[in-house]
Amino acid sequence: MSLHRFNQVVLLLTTTLLVASCDSSTEPTTNEPPEPVPVTSVSVTPTEAEVLLRGWIHLEVEPTDSQGNVLDDRIVTFSSSDADVATVNTAGFVVGVSEGSATITATVEEVEARVGVTVGAIEFTSIEVGSVHTCALTAEGQVYCWGFHLRGRLGLGQNAPHVCGDLANPPVAPCANQPTAVSGNQVFTSIAVGGSPTCGLTIGGDVYCWGRYASGLLPEAGAVERVEPWLVEGGHVFAMLSAGGAHVCGIKADSDAYCWGSNGGRQLGDGTSVGRDTPVAISGGLKFETVSAGASSTCGVVTGGAAYCWGLNNMGQLGNGETWTENSPVPVSGGHVFAMIDVAFTTCGVAVDGELFCWGYNANGEVGDGTTINRLEPVPVSGGLIFQSVSVGADHTCGLTVDGIVYCWGWNAWGHLGIGTREDALVPTQVEIDGTVKVVSAGDQNTCALTTDGSAYCWGWGAQGELGTGIWNADALTPMKVVGSR
Repeated sequence: MSLHRFNQVVLLLTTTLLVASCDSSTEPTTNEPPEPVPVTSVSVTPTEAEVLLRGWIHLEVEPTDSQGNVLDDRIVTFSSSDADVATVNTAGFVVGVSEGSATITATVEEVEARVGVTVGAIEFTSIEVGSVHTCALTAEGQVYCWGFHLRGRLGLGQNAPHVCGDLANPPVAPCANQPTAVSGNQVFTSIAVGGSPTCGLTIGGDVYCWGRYASGLLPEAGAVERVEPWLVEGGHVFAMLSAGGAHVCGIKADSDAYCWGSNGGRQLGDGTSVGRDTPVAISGGLKFETVSAGASSTCGVVTGGAAYCWGLNNMGQLGNGETWTENSPVPVSGGHVFAMIDVAFTTCGVAVDGELFCWGYNANGEVGDGTTINRLEPVPVSGGLIFQSVSVGADHTCGLTVDGIVYCWGWNAWGHLGIGTREDALVPTQVEIDGTVKVVSAGDQNTCALTTDGSAYCWGWGAQGELGTGIWNADALTPMKVVGSR
């Protein structure tokens, strides 16, 4: 191509580009984002809610467009019509402040949804602490539980409100850090809370249990774990119950006692070491007034006030002066006349005159006699106090005096003595609680009490919500009021 021809081509191309760039009919390109799809509807779950005093619920908000598409990238704001009754934070957690009603409003781009909230209190008639959970009963026969739902302990079905546990180190299981109603429509007259099994007794004498071994099945038989109440088979009608580490015992109206569940420590008292799917009679033909199922031992008070124990005896917890296991009831030494008895690894009994005797495991002062020496026979607890009841935990003991005052002693690493420190106590030490106490219950590493006005207090270990105070991963060295209590 000649130089002249080349210059003509370049000139033509340049002219074409200039004309194209100046053409007013060509729209300029932009990088502006499209207009967001507007929110046309907002729904909130739940639509109505009952919240316990100092308890909480979480609101789930779902904004959608006109086509029903969920717009989960939108900002939600919350407000309460009466912050003196219920507050709500930016994450949608509603807390009950005082009894009454309030409306919570969720707003997304000027579109609102409202939730009616009723805040109420709850009064309990009894309370029992297990290994990592607690349950309490109302006058209406409803059971509420809180703590670790591992192996179905809380009886909440599949609907426990939170997950507890170390994700790197299973097991991880649901938990509840406030009283939560047990599943089912049974009406109970009493409850029994153990290491894993929890049971309730109906007015007709039927027993429903939940948790590990709840159905009576044994580990060697392929035990299942019941996450809600399950009727115990056998057709027995019971008048009282007690739940231990992995077994349950009950007394019928004719004072005959039966046990079922694990029997590795001979704790069923039927003369064998065979676990039982259904209740089996305790051997010996004794008539019992009360019975207590412990870790791997069992004790009871028979008609007339004599105490008998059976099962594991490695710490002297049977109180017969020996340390070998017994597969049927043997009398407790000393000839004391007892009104009630409780057993874990330590055993304690309240005599009919209110004097308290303890025996068995005593490494941290659980016996309460000022020493750390295991006792193979009953010894009087120091202090000269007059007790109406006693509750023995895994490593500590608590007693309730006739004046309604709680005293605790023993191991105290998690503050479960309730005395404001983590130091052990070798003798009964008073626990400061507002009001007069009518029930005290010692568990593995926490303790709870119930006052005459139906208010519940708990203290000690609280990693999985065992204290029922609405929080977890926090111990309490002194009694804390349980959610729902006035």
